[in-house]
Amino acid sequence: MAQLTKRTAAVIVAFVLLAAVALQSCSAPEEIVPDPSVTTTSLSATSAQTLPEETEPDPIDHSEESAQQDESQPENGLIKDREDADQLDETTTQEDSSNHDGDDDPVPPIDMVRVICIAVATVALLGLTIMLILYLRRKRQGKPVTKSAGLQVGNLHHIGQRGSQQDSFGMSNISDQARGVLAVVADGIGGLAGGAEISSIVTSHFLQNFTASSGGLDPAEQLLRMSMSANNLARRNAHDGINGSTVVAVILKNNQLWFVSVGDSRIYLLRDGALVQLNREHTMASQLDEDAARGRITVQEARSDKQRGALTSFIGIDNLRLIDRNLQPIQVKSGDKILLMTDGVFGTLNDEEMMAILTAAGPYEASVNLEQAVLAKAKPKQDNFTAIIMEV
Repeated sequence: MAQLTKRTAAVIVAFVLLAAVALQSCSAPEEIVPDPSVTTTSLSATSAQTLPEETEPDPIDHSEESAQQDESQPENGLIKDREDADQLDETTTQEDSSNHDGDDDPVPPIDMVRVICIAVATVALLGLTIMLILYLRRKRQGKPVTKSAGLQVGNLHHIGQRGSQQDSFGMSNISDQARGVLAVVADGIGGLAGGAEISSIVTSHFLQNFTASSGGLDPAEQLLRMSMSANNLARRNAHDGINGSTVVAVILKNNQLWFVSVGDSRIYLLRDGALVQLNREHTMASQLDEDAARGRITVQEARSDKQRGALTSFIGIDNLRLIDRNLQPIQVKSGDKILLMTDGVFGTLNDEEMMAILTAAGPYEASVNLEQAVLAKAKPKQDNFTAIIMEV
């Protein structure tokens, strides 16, 4: 089952918070600010509408009151009394109303704050939807550890029932299409001193040399040189006797595959339901089987020989003569799976079991299922087991 990474979870939480804040801002009540001019006009209009109709002058003598009003009026005589002022306001209001009789209702001003917050909320919800779609897609197909230009990669790395981890693995930057992609797996030889250290040295040496190259060297020649220089490095780092490690490495570039192999780790190609081992192991078993085929020994003798699993070549040997590699590239196609693994995997699971797991899922889910299948065997002395799975 795919799991959210910390980065993905953080992005989703950020989108949720952004959407929540934006929606909260959009739903906040609007503060209505009265327009002083509209209020004044309305009041004037109201005052004008409630004015009483004109009546006949009161016969009572108002001479004294008129005298007092004359003293309070301005000298210019433009407005004689309050009734005249109210009539003037009414006339103005009526004129303003008549000016708008033929016009449409005024368009309310656009609330830019509301527009912006709605836009932000929409973007946040869209981003959240995209993140969830990607997560569900990975959950359904098996999330790859890495993916670039159609290449998906998964891996497994377990200590087994041993006291230390002597396997190492690594990959170059898979987005570097000009240089190609390097994958390498090394298995330190448990019977020799410093197996864990030398496997790590070999893996680092391959990766460093590959990333430092310009990419113009022929991949087959490049892998051969890295193997020879790694052997010299292992011999220089020998502290207590001989250090040793197996190594399998591939370069995938422009849908073409080159490989190199020293020792008994394996490289497989899974295509159209068929699992094919690409490399030849450097063990006594190969020599014994050849001797049996030539009639030098019987088949039973070859299969029962106690030295059948002994290595005839490895990184750190005095004279590295046996190196398995392909001089002409293998053309890979969409859907192909390339596997590099130590004997802790194929020594526990047979080809049929591995093929059933590999064909049923993508690289990530397949790597998880392979690990579970190895552990389910519950071998008392289960070796370290490591694998890289690449799908084109």
